[in-house]
Amino acid sequence: MSTPLITAADLRNALSTPTYMALFDDEQCGSYIEVDASAPVLLTLRRAHIRCISWLGTNYTKIPASTDSYVSDLLVDAELNYAIGIAFDRHPEYVRAYGEEPKRRAAYDQAELTMTRIQEATLKMVDSPTMEEPLNVGGLVVDGGQRIFLRAADGTNNGGDF
Repeated sequence: MSTPLITAADLRNALSTPTYMALFDDEQCGSYIEVDASAPVLLTLRRAHIRCISWLGTNYTKIPASTDSYVSDLLVDAELNYAIGIAFDRHPEYVRAYGEEPKRRAAYDQAELTMTRIQEATLKMVDSPTMEEPLNVGGLVVDGGQRIFLRAADGTNNGGDF
């Protein structure tokens, strides 16, 4: 299992400390240092990481990990957006009470858009020298039209040379 590309501090900074504490301080300890190490935060980071890297499996043989010398900012951004959405999903009552639904939805949508574009190779991870070219770049698509194989009345096939 690979390590998430973002940390609890990244998530806390993206959400703001008061929002982060409202979403994750279930024990009401009041210390974000304790909350950073809590199981709900670690699970949120892991779930965001899994959602992010699952998009890469079809086109990349090497999946980035936090231990790499450099990880693309695109992946870090997408993973952080997934984590924001997952964090808001923990407490829907908070989302309703403070009108955070647009922020929750925007985070998911941005993560999905980024990862879709990476998978389609319309966004490239140019800032990461360790990432190879995706496997879906450089292919050739030919539309030769519809092919129908028919046997003639005398039994010959019109399949030709293919």
